[in-house]
Formats: sequence, C-alpha cells, structure tokens
Amino acid sequence: MLITPSGISITRTIRATSDIFGVAAVPVFRVATGMVYLFGFVGQVTTQVTAGANNLNFVSNPTTGTTTNLCANLDVDADDVGTLYAMTGIITDALLRSEHGGIRDGLWGNPFIIPIGDIEAVSAANVAGSVQLTAWWAPITDGATLIAV
Repeated sequence: MLITPSGISITRTIRATSDIFGVAAVPVFRVATGMVYLFGFVGQVTTQVTAGANNLNFVSNPTTGTTTNLCANLDVDADDVGTLYAMTGIITDALLRSEHGGIRDGLWGNPFIIPIGDIEAVSAANVAGSVQLTAWWAPITDGATLIAV
C-alpha cells in the first residue's frame, strides 16, 4: 500500500498472467462495490502475441450504464515477451507500448473514476499470447474494492 502526500491509500492488485485476447471482451479486473480511482495500469507480455493484425484496448463495462473506452486501439501484432502496455488517462489516446524499455504510465496525473462493473480487454482477434496486468487504485466509496478476475 502507498500513502500519497494527500493521505490517499493506493493499493496494488496484480492479475496473474493469462491470455487476454478473444473475440469477446475479457474481464480482467472487477470493481465489486462502490467506485474507485484507477491511478495506474500496466501490462507486461509474458508469452509472445501471435503475429497478425490485432487491435487491443481496455474498457470500463459498468453494471449499470454504457461501456466506455479507457484508451483507443493499439495493434499488438507479434508483441514479444517483455513488451509493456500502459494508458495515458485520455480515452482517445491509444494504449501505449514500450518494447523492453521503460514506459510512461499517464494515469497518475489523469486517474479514471471506475464504477461497479468490469474492466475488460477488447481485442480484434482471438490469438495466443499472455499478459500480466497490474492496477494501482484507491477507493472513492467506503468499502469499494478492485479485484483481479
């Protein structure tokens, strides 16, 4: 747990590495109660993504309301082990990628407010490849949680 200078307790949730690529949206995190601030979101490829055009983005799919993009598509064609993904916090910006170097996680300055529901990976093709995802978050509502699914 990280305590910011303003007193916000930020928690880290790690989702075990798995295949997030499917023709349907794949739930990766769930806000089970309340609302949370999403301060950080990083993915790391642990098994190479199959070659071929394949757009990837992440969305917030609330239990009530409309699914909303958290970033625009990025073509992850043949991304190899060690590739990093992150978001800027601006929903029209493409998912960021860094191939083995560092990557800027823009959410710290532009956190999302995520309601009850799922954060989902949405890809254009059902390909092989595994990604480990990590989220840094803080509750807005008393008792709010973010869990890996």
